[in-house]
Amino acid sequence: MMFVQACADPHAKIDPLGYVLEAYDPIGQHRTAYFNGVAIDTIGEYRSQPVSSPADIRDYLVKHSDLLAQNFSHRLLTYALGRPLGFSDQLALRRLQSDWKAKGYALRELIHLITTSELKQQP
Repeated sequence: MMFVQACADPHAKIDPLGYVLEAYDPIGQHRTAYFNGVAIDTIGEYRSQPVSSPADIRDYLVKHSDLLAQNFSHRLLTYALGRPLGFSDQLALRRLQSDWKAKGYALRELIHLITTSELKQQP
Protein backbone atom coordinates (compact mmCIF):
# COMPACT_ATOMS: atom_id res chain seq x y z
CA MET A 1 0.00 0.00 0.00
CA MET A 2 2.89 2.36 0.72
CA PHE A 3 4.16 1.96 -2.85
CA VAL A 4 0.80 3.00 -4.29
CA GLN A 5 0.76 6.16 -2.15
CA ALA A 6 4.35 6.92 -3.12
CA CYS A 7 3.27 6.87 -6.77
CA ALA A 8 -0.01 8.70 -6.21
CA ASP A 9 1.49 11.78 -4.53
CA PRO A 10 3.68 12.88 -7.46
CA HIS A 11 0.94 12.05 -9.95
CA ALA A 12 -1.53 14.24 -8.07
CA LYS A 13 0.86 17.13 -8.72
CA ILE A 14 1.77 16.52 -12.37
CA ASP A 15 -1.29 14.82 -13.86
CA PRO A 16 -3.41 18.01 -14.14
CA LEU A 17 -0.70 19.55 -16.32
CA GLY A 18 -0.52 16.36 -18.38
CA TYR A 19 -4.28 16.40 -18.92
CA VAL A 20 -4.02 19.87 -20.45
CA LEU A 21 -1.29 18.75 -22.82
CA GLU A 22 -3.20 15.58 -23.75
CA ALA A 23 -5.04 17.69 -26.35
CA TYR A 24 -1.86 17.63 -28.43
CA ASP A 25 -0.73 14.56 -30.32
CA PRO A 26 2.89 13.32 -30.32
CA ILE A 27 3.89 15.80 -33.04
CA GLY A 28 2.14 18.76 -31.40
CA GLN A 29 -1.03 19.02 -33.45
CA HIS A 30 -4.18 19.90 -31.53
CA ARG A 31 -6.82 17.19 -31.26
CA THR A 32 -10.19 16.93 -29.55
CA ALA A 33 -10.52 13.12 -29.54
CA TYR A 34 -8.38 10.00 -29.44
CA PHE A 35 -8.07 7.69 -32.45
CA ASN A 36 -10.96 5.60 -31.12
CA GLY A 37 -13.27 8.66 -31.05
CA VAL A 38 -13.30 9.16 -27.27
CA ALA A 39 -13.29 12.87 -26.44
CA ILE A 40 -10.22 14.24 -24.68
CA ASP A 41 -10.87 15.79 -21.28
CA THR A 42 -8.28 18.49 -20.60
CA ILE A 43 -9.81 19.87 -17.41
CA GLY A 44 -7.82 19.59 -14.23
CA GLU A 45 -6.84 21.47 -11.12
CA TYR A 46 -3.30 22.49 -10.28
CA ARG A 47 -2.60 23.80 -6.79
CA SER A 48 -6.28 24.69 -6.30
CA GLN A 49 -6.49 26.55 -9.61
CA PRO A 50 -8.51 25.12 -12.52
CA VAL A 51 -6.48 24.47 -15.67
CA SER A 52 -7.75 23.35 -19.06
CA SER A 53 -5.37 24.90 -21.59
CA PRO A 54 -1.72 25.83 -22.02
CA ALA A 55 -2.80 29.46 -21.49
CA ASP A 56 -4.03 28.49 -18.01
CA ILE A 57 -0.62 27.00 -17.22
CA ARG A 58 1.09 30.13 -18.53
CA ASP A 59 -1.16 32.35 -16.41
CA TYR A 60 -0.37 30.30 -13.32
CA LEU A 61 3.37 30.52 -13.97
CA VAL A 62 3.17 34.28 -14.55
CA LYS A 63 1.32 34.74 -11.25
CA HIS A 64 3.83 32.51 -9.46
CA SER A 65 7.07 33.47 -11.20
CA ASP A 66 9.05 33.15 -7.96
CA LEU A 67 8.13 29.45 -7.71
CA LEU A 68 9.19 28.85 -11.29
CA ALA A 69 12.47 30.73 -10.74
CA GLN A 70 13.21 28.82 -7.53
CA ASN A 71 12.64 25.48 -9.19
CA PHE A 72 14.61 26.37 -12.31
CA SER A 73 17.59 27.69 -10.35
CA HIS A 74 17.56 24.60 -8.11
CA ARG A 75 17.56 22.27 -11.15
CA LEU A 76 20.26 24.22 -13.01
CA LEU A 77 22.50 24.34 -9.94
CA THR A 78 22.04 20.58 -9.44
CA TYR A 79 23.05 20.03 -13.06
CA ALA A 80 26.06 22.37 -12.76
CA LEU A 81 27.31 20.63 -9.63
CA GLY A 82 26.70 17.15 -11.02
CA ARG A 83 25.09 16.02 -7.77
CA PRO A 84 21.86 16.42 -5.83
CA LEU A 85 21.67 19.35 -3.47
CA GLY A 86 21.73 18.51 0.22
CA PHE A 87 20.66 20.24 3.39
CA SER A 88 24.04 21.97 3.72
CA ASP A 89 23.56 23.54 0.26
CA GLN A 90 20.28 25.25 1.10
CA LEU A 91 21.70 28.53 2.43
CA ALA A 92 23.85 29.02 -0.67
CA LEU A 93 20.89 28.10 -2.90
CA ARG A 94 18.61 30.63 -1.19
CA ARG A 95 21.31 33.29 -1.49
CA LEU A 96 21.74 32.49 -5.19
CA GLN A 97 17.96 32.68 -5.73
CA SER A 98 17.75 36.01 -3.92
CA ASP A 99 20.63 37.45 -5.95
CA TRP A 100 19.05 36.21 -9.18
CA LYS A 101 15.72 37.82 -8.29
CA ALA A 102 17.53 41.12 -7.62
CA LYS A 103 18.99 40.88 -11.13
CA GLY A 104 15.57 40.50 -12.73
CA TYR A 105 15.70 36.75 -13.37
CA ALA A 106 17.91 37.13 -16.44
CA LEU A 107 19.19 33.69 -17.49
CA ARG A 108 22.66 35.08 -18.19
CA GLU A 109 22.80 36.35 -14.60
CA LEU A 110 21.78 32.97 -13.19
CA ILE A 111 24.54 31.23 -15.13
CA HIS A 112 27.05 33.79 -13.88
CA LEU A 113 25.83 33.43 -10.29
CA ILE A 114 26.09 29.65 -10.47
CA THR A 115 29.57 29.62 -11.97
CA THR A 116 30.83 32.04 -9.32
CA SER A 117 28.89 30.54 -6.42
CA GLU A 118 30.61 29.15 -3.36
CA LEU A 119 29.17 25.72 -4.17
CA LYS A 120 30.82 25.65 -7.59
CA GLN A 121 34.13 26.72 -6.08
CA GLN A 122 34.18 23.82 -3.60
CA PRO A 123 36.02 20.63 -4.62
